[in-house]
Amino acid sequence: MENPHYYTLKGVYLEKSGKVEAAHKAYQKSFMLFGEELKKKPDANVCINYIMAKYLYDGKEMSGQEMESLMPVTFTASEKKDVLDFFKTVSLVQAKQGLLGKPVDTRKNNECGDKSYRKMHTKG
Repeated sequence: MENPHYYTLKGVYLEKSGKVEAAHKAYQKSFMLFGEELKKKPDANVCINYIMAKYLYDGKEMSGQEMESLMPVTFTASEKKDVLDFFKTVSLVQAKQGLLGKPVDTRKNNECGDKSYRKMHTKG
């Protein structure tokens, strides 16, 4: 079996090297392989990688509802919560910035409109 992590890292390397089209193909392969792995092993960690690979591949932010639609139907409420909590703590954009070695200012990002963060950290 091919390793989806390899293709994620290959995509990161290619993107950092300015080879955007080649990076896109690597991210697409990573997304496909994580999807296959998730079908075989429905696990929260694999699901987090699958959702991240989708974001790397298509570059579109997702709502919690969109993320939940990518989760296996066999996931328990607890597993769904684990995945969604991860992305409430670390947004897709922040995760990609981290992979690419770019500085991530979480405080600035969260103060500028991350509704899920504000909802979690304010009363009412």
